[in-house]
Amino acid sequence: MATKTYKIVCIGDSGVGKTSFIMRVFADIFDTKYNPTFKTTIRTITLLSNRGPIRMDLWDCPTTHRISQCYEEADMFLIFAALDDDKSQESLNTWIKKVENAQPDANIAICLTKSDMVENGYFETPSEYSGLTEFVDNFYIWEFSNKTTDKFSEVFHNIARNLIHDDNIKISR
Repeated sequence: MATKTYKIVCIGDSGVGKTSFIMRVFADIFDTKYNPTFKTTIRTITLLSNRGPIRMDLWDCPTTHRISQCYEEADMFLIFAALDDDKSQESLNTWIKKVENAQPDANIAICLTKSDMVENGYFETPSEYSGLTEFVDNFYIWEFSNKTTDKFSEVFHNIARNLIHDDNIKISR
């Protein structure tokens, strides 16, 4: 039996870490120089789990890309914002509405990057994020750092649990 390939769409404002996330996953690279994404890039990774391989196409969609091309038939949307960028957090509602307009039953997770740049650790509750006031109960919210990989592996465990619908899944890569 062929392994299903899950389509994971990464969206969000410019400079919030979408490409850094994918490059960290795909090649364990973190580039400190900002390089904007101008066209959709798709990278395929396979995670090994106790339930077998989990194959994912990670779609890195530029901010200005036409929604229909990226969003069509997605299994999960990762909407990115940066913890050190209030504007990107405030834009989360707009991104969520775009996804829900394109795919009303969308599977969405909020990815808050640059956790290494936040003074005094993490916020106490998700409601403290400036952009999530009306959506906070409906989505997964994950904080991590692409640079230091703090909490990075947890993101893929959570993605796998969500896609496979198995809280006991274990990822070895």
